[in-house]
Amino acid sequence: MRLFRKLIRDKMPEILAQEGRQIKTRVLENDAEYFEWLRRKLLEETQEMAEKPDDEMFLVERFAYLDEILALMAEVKKIEKNEIKKAQKHIIAERGNFRKRLLLE
Repeated sequence: MRLFRKLIRDKMPEILAQEGRQIKTRVLENDAEYFEWLRRKLLEETQEMAEKPDDEMFLVERFAYLDEILALMAEVKKIEKNEIKKAQKHIIAERGNFRKRLLLE
């Protein structure tokens, strides 16, 4: 039996059961633990994005995953989207953004 310890999507237990695979899951009740597993999922998805070819459909899916994970992380920490946008505007005003594609060598 292979051991996986990772955050999975809500419908995966049913999907895997339909395939005849038995899995064991538990609900992450604690916000701190849930946030940590979201952080790990964020790293997992960004690593996959870094290692795979730049296929457009793959990138669209990864962007969707990353957007969802970041939104859930903010939700757990009770950070509103407008707070994030405000911080982003402040950072851009103070330091700029990445649009000039400057690379420090």
